[in-house]
Amino acid sequence: MITDERAKWSAADRVWRLASQNLQLLAMLEVLQEHTAADIDHLALATHTTQAFPAQIRQAERELPIDPGGRARDALTTARAKARLLHLLALRANRAQPVTSGQLPRVAQSLRQLADACESLCNWIAAHEEAFEKPDPTEPMPLEAA
Repeated sequence: MITDERAKWSAADRVWRLASQNLQLLAMLEVLQEHTAADIDHLALATHTTQAFPAQIRQAERELPIDPGGRARDALTTARAKARLLHLLALRANRAQPVTSGQLPRVAQSLRQLADACESLCNWIAAHEEAFEKPDPTEPMPLEAA
């Protein structure tokens, strides 16, 4: 049933949910004292989903804006900054406690990968939205901008 509901979401709905879920995940990780293997799995899934988003957009959806007002880009930018900060904190914590279970370096690496994925998706969205936000009169107009 959840899959059927997701199929009905527009690209704009999906990118906003993805961006806000990344931000929520990072906010939860920020207050945790102990990192677990489950955290790494969640970070890996968030990274994979974020990287896969552009390929999941159907051709028809490319003719419409997917981030009106830039709210998904704002959330992705915040998620990227938060992931980079948590990455640095994880690296510092690992240096301060050299005897660890080995999970902290993996969490740090996953945080860096999620930060990079958020940045890439934010850049892709910005390039996609440019035709709607700053139309070029020499190029064919997308449906929504026309």
